[in-house]
Amino acid sequence: ARPPTPKPPATHEFECPTLLFPQSIFGSITTTTKIAHIATSPTSCHSVAITTDGMAFGWGRNETGQLGLGYTSAVVPLPTQLSIPGEEGEITFVAAGVGKYHTILVGSNGIAYASGGNVCGQLGINNGGVKQIEKFRKCAVMGQVVGDTGGGEDEDDVNVKIVQVSCGEEVSALICSSGHLYTTGSSEHGLLGNGETGEYIITAGRLGYANCAKFTRRSIFVQ
Repeated sequence: ARPPTPKPPATHEFECPTLLFPQSIFGSITTTTKIAHIATSPTSCHSVAITTDGMAFGWGRNETGQLGLGYTSAVVPLPTQLSIPGEEGEITFVAAGVGKYHTILVGSNGIAYASGGNVCGQLGINNGGVKQIEKFRKCAVMGQVVGDTGGGEDEDDVNVKIVQVSCGEEVSALICSSGHLYTTGSSEHGLLGNGETGEYIITAGRLGYANCAKFTRRSIFVQ
């Protein structure tokens, strides 16, 4: 039998909608654990925090499932722990990126996981036909063979370990431990860094864009 679909939490009414001084929103969460990294963005209305022991917490808008909690809702008002379905408590996180409608987490295992809107392929799950997912799913990264122990023709291609992530409104970028850049999402305005804008004619007066749905390595090296 299929497990029941998680229900969104009840609406939370803030007693103080405007904070005039810095104030922790984590409560007892941070009594024993410190926050090591905050992911936010000028295009997003949600945020992700990663603790020193690798736990991830998300809060904010969730209308496209960008918090990966298994449901959509107008808002998740307080920090809620994020996890990978089927691997709860097994994966710790080292980085996170947030776009307007999506989130990408990077695990300590070197694998990236995405949730949320995927209209332009910005989740990098190698399926442009899926426009939205509400739970974190493993990203498809060119050359990354999950669980591979080496022995390939090109060690850099076979053993791709992701260490950093950044997200825009409709584009995402990863950096691996060897310094290579991988991008996916909208090709408009050259966002993918592949030397193209991806424009093509659909009909007279109507343009389309050859977007990317999989993280593809670009010809740039990042130190």
